[in-house]
Amino acid sequence: MIDRLVKEALTSKDCYECSRNCCVYLFTEAGPKLQSYEKNRVLTAILNAREEIVNERAGERFELLTKTIMNEGVIPPLPIVIDGFPENVCGVYSLSRKECLIYGDRPESCRHYPVYVDGKSIVWIDKACPAHEKTRDRLEVHGISAKLDDFLKTNLEIKKKPDSL
Repeated sequence: MIDRLVKEALTSKDCYECSRNCCVYLFTEAGPKLQSYEKNRVLTAILNAREEIVNERAGERFELLTKTIMNEGVIPPLPIVIDGFPENVCGVYSLSRKECLIYGDRPESCRHYPVYVDGKSIVWIDKACPAHEKTRDRLEVHGISAKLDDFLKTNLEIKKKPDSL
């Protein structure tokens, strides 16, 4: 029930107006989580985009990408260096084209960002998203109250932790 209401509330997205680039900077060890019912659809889209993904990234990482999806149900981030800093970029994001290579078949977790549904009743909004207030208003119109969290800040702190050891 809550998933359906969240989908209805998120019919308008503000991502195209934003330069935050969550597909590049939001990930640490895990990428977008797949629902069990969408795994085959996403895998098929990745196989269809294989040539672009291999050209965009090292070919040996394509096997890592597909195995991780099959075994763990997540699209793994792939490490790269951006402006001299190591970053984890979503495994299906094209840095050269600045777009998702499987956009039409992207996971629900990507479609719903900045909203996360925890279980069946708790809704979280990433307050680092510039559109988090608009998103919260949309959810409230549908009778959904949401908690705010700073997922980007949390992920950046996790990234910094190994360096400080």
